[in-house]
Amino acid sequence: MMLSLPAKHWMRTLPWLLLGLYTNTAFAVIAEPKKTPVLAESDIAGSLIQTTLGLLFIVLLILGAAWAVKRFGHFNVGAQGQLKVVGGVSLGQRERAVLLQVGEKQLVVGVTQGHIQTLLVLDEPLSVEPGPVKNTSFAERLSGAITARQSASSSVDSGSGGHSS
Repeated sequence: MMLSLPAKHWMRTLPWLLLGLYTNTAFAVIAEPKKTPVLAESDIAGSLIQTTLGLLFIVLLILGAAWAVKRFGHFNVGAQGQLKVVGGVSLGQRERAVLLQVGEKQLVVGVTQGHIQTLLVLDEPLSVEPGPVKNTSFAERLSGAITARQSASSSVDSGSGGHSS
């Protein structure tokens, strides 16, 4: 025979029943202290190897994902390759003017930290010819800059004629 109680009654008594079950279980756990198993050295070594291999796998997974993004990172979503940044120039710390190629049209867009605005739509697209790319290393460029600076400072020193006022 099943007792039919109103839903209001169940809503009031259910939390108390659950609390009673929880506390009885908690008291049972307290009453039966369990012995903690002593791990053998082989168990510790096995768990250390398993953890090391897991971490190594995660590091390799991250490196593989970084390589894949670098290798195949040019995902053309949306415009299907029809949108291309042709060039740009910095106008300030956070402002840029950017030339975009959209299909057959070119747009000059102003980009700030929180705003992008079309400045000009070019009637005739600018011809974009890639300039010669210099494959110089940083060391070569640095030594060239130092040499240019030294020659500029020596020409200023020699231009004064050595006269002191």
